[in-house]
Amino acid sequence: MTLRAPILFVLLTVLYPVPQFAFEPSPCSQPSSVRESLMRQAEQNQFTLRRVEFIGLTYTRDDVVRPRMTRFKDGGRTLSFNEGDLFSRYKLVQSLRSVSRLRSEIYPVRLSDVEVRLNQSEKTIDMAICFKPKRR
Repeated sequence: MTLRAPILFVLLTVLYPVPQFAFEPSPCSQPSSVRESLMRQAEQNQFTLRRVEFIGLTYTRDDVVRPRMTRFKDGGRTLSFNEGDLFSRYKLVQSLRSVSRLRSEIYPVRLSDVEVRLNQSEKTIDMAICFKPKRR
């Protein structure tokens, strides 16, 4: 009887492995001081927006969010924030505000939900924006 318990334990662990929880940092866990410094540097040195990546859109399609990200109204005028444009913190904040109006789809997006990466040699900036979807 003493041998059956270890054999049963081994069989159960082989059939039902315990998940390994490797707590990797979220893609959008960039410290605010680092993010602010990188955005200031990108704006001062006129970096070009190369890529905007959306993370966490499980229920909402990309083509619903991207138009709100790229074209938004500021007062009476329409601004754009597309890949290939010069980076502007003001345009980023306004586009996040525009995207946050999708309240039925996602929770509001803040600047803390953005991760910034710079490529010094090409003078480009890549951004990852993390969304928290609402359950349907």
